[in-house]
Amino acid sequence: MWFTNSFTGGIGRISPVDGAITEFAQPIAGTIPQGIATGPDGNLWFAESGTNVIGRITPSGVLAGYALPSAGAPRAITSGPDGNMWFTEYATGKIGRISTGVAPSPPAPPVTTPAAPTPTVTKPARTRLTVPKLHLRAIGTTRSIPTSCSRSVRGRCTVTATITGKLAKRLGLTRIVKKPFVLGRTTITLVKPGTRAVKLRVTAKTARALGGTTRVAITFRATGPKATTATLVRTVSR
Repeated sequence: MWFTNSFTGGIGRISPVDGAITEFAQPIAGTIPQGIATGPDGNLWFAESGTNVIGRITPSGVLAGYALPSAGAPRAITSGPDGNMWFTEYATGKIGRISTGVAPSPPAPPVTTPAAPTPTVTKPARTRLTVPKLHLRAIGTTRSIPTSCSRSVRGRCTVTATITGKLAKRLGLTRIVKKPFVLGRTTITLVKPGTRAVKLRVTAKTARALGGTTRVAITFRATGPKATTATLVRTVSR
């Protein structure tokens, strides 16, 4: 650390390691050094109010002085961003500047904040099911149930047609009444959003049973990815 001694007129240095103090005497009498600051050139610059001089001392203790053009009695001194040393003149009320021979540092590049990424809006997946007007006689003849599946996003779609277990038992198709009886099921893959016609194939036995009855309530269900489901109940007669 460097300091000024106004009483002796010297410039002092104290070691941060062991506290040893070294003082460098100025070569002229009547010196009253005041403020001291590190310059951009690596030297120490100080305001000498007793002799109206701005002094400089190297880290090794070599002194130099620059006389002011007026008796300004300089006191405080500091390093400026332009590479110069700036000081105050107590007697004249002026602000002084002295060059250190060091070019000012280039301005720091502007700080740019990256633009926030545009949020990606994901449309929710939707599944729709369409069933045309059906007739039991046509189902019995073609052994198929026509439907169509619509998806708002690409992906798989499974279409199932069921009747109640109680009705299926009455038609002689099953003995289990606690769960729905599957008339037909198929899975398609839509390579892009859209609608695709689907035909649910039924067995010959199921076709005969449906063709021989008068009215049946059929539940259609279309299931897509992410648990998107569409359900439609259609009463079909002869």
